Amino acid sequence: MEIGKEMTSEEKKKLKKIIEERIETTRQDIEELEELVKPIPLDASIGRISRMDAINNKTINESSLREKKQELKSWSGLWKMPNLRSSEYAQSVEMRSHLAGSNTCPILPVV
Repeated sequence: MEIGKEMTSEEKKKLKKIIEERIETTRQDIEELEELVKPIPLDASIGRISRMDAINNKTINESSLREKKQELKSWSGLWKMPNLRSSEYAQSVEMRSHLAGSNTCPILPVV
């Protein structure tokens, strides 16, 4: 990939695959978190301390769920961005996606 040139169709396919994988991983994370944030039934036979821990964990998971939903929006909108056609931008997205792991969404190019 040469900086400043249009991406080839092969490069676009590779980048699109990276984005699609991140979207799928994020969707799976959201499904798991949605299970964890379900209300804690009062009739569940757990102790008072355990119930308090469960409520605290639920709050933490709700926060994580909000972050994952925002991440999904970002990843979903990434492919539609006009500057994605630039190989310079594609290189920054590809590099950041490999270096940063699945918890980040490269919306802006590395400068």
